[in-house]
Amino acid sequence: ALSESEQRFVLRTTDELGARESNGFAAAGTPGRARIYERCDELPAELSDFAIRSSQAASAVDPEMPACVPSHVLINKYTTADGLQWHRDIYSNDGDADMPIILLSIGASCRFGVMLSSAGKRERCVVSLHSGDVILFGGPSRFVEHAVLDVQLGTRPAWMASPDSCRVSLTFRESPSILGHENRFRKFDLSNGVKECFE
Repeated sequence: ALSESEQRFVLRTTDELGARESNGFAAAGTPGRARIYERCDELPAELSDFAIRSSQAASAVDPEMPACVPSHVLINKYTTADGLQWHRDIYSNDGDADMPIILLSIGASCRFGVMLSSAGKRERCVVSLHSGDVILFGGPSRFVEHAVLDVQLGTRPAWMASPDSCRVSLTFRESPSILGHENRFRKFDLSNGVKECFE
């Protein structure tokens, strides 16, 4: 989990990134969910450091969780209660092999769904992600089906100003195979047979 000061830093940084004319929040996304897709080495190093720290902590308690040094991050800013449909992160920009996806959640809480499979049965599990929480998919769980069921804008942390109530998610991936091809993934695009689904 991230401390309050770290959460404030992430929100302040993403606001600054979102205000850019090129590859800012106004450049891509859908109503209620703006997005930025960027190389990690183009952003403040602290953002990747938070992800690496989380990856190391997970690997320390779960030997099946691979270590991750992210190359790319998707930043989503949710400004309505709408979430994101069920999907798996299986595309080229979602990460190489079974390297974990690391999701940092800042601001308003959300209900996050995960579809668990055991003995041929599927079970829907719902967890609440609050500001500063981190969730990882890696190793055997790398391609698990998941969804943002809804965003609870009224649950913003006390330090977040009321007019700014939103949820910001930073999803880090280790995808060195697409370095130099970031423009292909900056917008939600179903063309050329490439289907992109993100948290």
